[in-house]
Amino acid sequence: MRGLFVDHPRDPGIWRHPLRYKLGDALLVAPVTEPGRTEVTVYLPEGEWIDVWTGAALPGGGEVILPAALDRPPVVCAAGHWTRLTSVFTD
Repeated sequence: MRGLFVDHPRDPGIWRHPLRYKLGDALLVAPVTEPGRTEVTVYLPEGEWIDVWTGAALPGGGEVILPAALDRPPVVCAAGHWTRLTSVFTD
């Protein structure tokens, strides 16, 4: 588990979202820290990302809004790792 700045030290966008972190090399997690939130804004570093709950492809290099359900926290996967992790998140 590590802050985004470790893997993306020259990306100024990550500093606007200090609580986001990488879990291993594949997953980016956006903790929900406010009660009652139903969605969160997540900054994705460059590259392609996959919403682990929907399988939707998301472009990096900017912000996206993700749902924040209690049973499905906002998590995205680096596209290059998705094929090996798909079974962890799908039924």
